[in-house]
Amino acid sequence: MTTQIFDLATYTEPAQYSEGIDTVIVNGIIVIDKGKHTGELPGKILHRTKG
Repeated sequence: MTTQIFDLATYTEPAQYSEGIDTVIVNGIIVIDKGKHTGELPGKILHRTKG
């Protein structure tokens, strides 16, 4: 079985979810379920340090 993933983002609409990934889990919490955002935000921003 082969799964295909398609990037749907464009320059005019960059915030589009990819097609072919139904579920995304971050830190054990479902963030994307059946292609829809659950409202959960379990991650954190990683800032690059200089040097």
